[in-house]
Amino acid sequence: MAESHCVQVDVCHDASHIQDDHNYYNSSYFPSGADYYIDLETEEPYFTTVTHGGLSSAHLKAAPVKLPFTFPFYGHNITTAYIATGGFLYVGSFVHEFLTVTQYIAPLMGNFDSSINDTHSIIRYANNGTAFTVEWKNNHINHMEDAGGFTFQTTLMSDGRIIFAYKNIPIPVDNIRGGNGHSVTVGLSDGYYIDEPLYEGTTLYKRTIYTYHVVSMDTRKVKDNAAFVFYPLTTCNQLLTCDTCTHDAATINFDCSWCSHIDRCSSGFDRHREEWIENECDLIAVYSDCPQSSSQADPIQVVSIAPRKESGDLLGIIIGLVVITLVIVLLGSVTCWVAYACRNPTSPSGLFIIEAQSFAKGKFSKDTSNEDRYIVSNGNEESETKTDVISANGHSTPVVNTTQSTSEA
Repeated sequence: MAESHCVQVDVCHDASHIQDDHNYYNSSYFPSGADYYIDLETEEPYFTTVTHGGLSSAHLKAAPVKLPFTFPFYGHNITTAYIATGGFLYVGSFVHEFLTVTQYIAPLMGNFDSSINDTHSIIRYANNGTAFTVEWKNNHINHMEDAGGFTFQTTLMSDGRIIFAYKNIPIPVDNIRGGNGHSVTVGLSDGYYIDEPLYEGTTLYKRTIYTYHVVSMDTRKVKDNAAFVFYPLTTCNQLLTCDTCTHDAATINFDCSWCSHIDRCSSGFDRHREEWIENECDLIAVYSDCPQSSSQADPIQVVSIAPRKESGDLLGIIIGLVVITLVIVLLGSVTCWVAYACRNPTSPSGLFIIEAQSFAKGKFSKDTSNEDRYIVSNGNEESETKTDVISANGHSTPVVNTTQSTSEA
């Protein structure tokens, strides 16, 4: 790749770019970001390019591709991405039909159908060792064939940066909504899974997919030659010792704690949340002083209290006042906590309430009546089959529910 390409530097020189701060990523928007688009025709000496024949003439399909490097996404190491015909990458570890729900990298998620005008529509990927690029070229909207072909890319950098670059956007993105109800999204998202038995004593499991964070970009900014660049921020799960978790965490945007049961640092909300809860890390995790080993046992202090006579009436009054005070303090604390959680939906408290509400209602925001269910191939372009949804313990196929929080940043 030529040294002049923006993917090799931190920020292109564009005085009109717009900077946004988020929790997991900072982002920049470049209205004149044509330099971020990689011409895979002219860059062929620097990039190894592969056209995916199965995806280049398909609709609502996805296929796995091994990444040329380990890619950090929300602090988690990703080695495989699923390229979807709908203009996004699915980067979850659990394959299911509802790929548009969460765990995606979406330069322009929409109801794209590469079988329309399939002699010119191309979905291809390329890498040069430090950059992995996926291009959707001249792809049409399934329910709006006359809108014209869309051409855009996403590039994953080995240092965790993500680039969305747009070459040809024939109509405003908001106009492509509708059709089969396919999501139209520009941004990033990550989530976690919780497995529960369908009923007591069964080997059938229900897997619920939760979205814990979304970065949603303004779709009105998706235009010819524009670009978004996302810069990863340090997360709790990247802090690998108790000392760094409890001390270095003060410099990042999260309330990190260390769980000695699993030797992990977390805010409580990441891809390992189920393990965090199962090991009672939400109860025993430490936020400040790490436990220190000692060869000597701590001295035991013995306090002697001489018996003292008290009037029965006076003792009753004191106990009553103490109980009333504790009740008032408890109610005040709960009220303040709920108010804080409602005002800060992306905090652990806010996400806990969202999760609790979903469990209590037994309802999930994903409308499975929409037809944006994806068939995921096994990587063999000649044999594409619908992938089963397998439970964590491998016993059976669970029912998959999906829950999306309202947290965006």
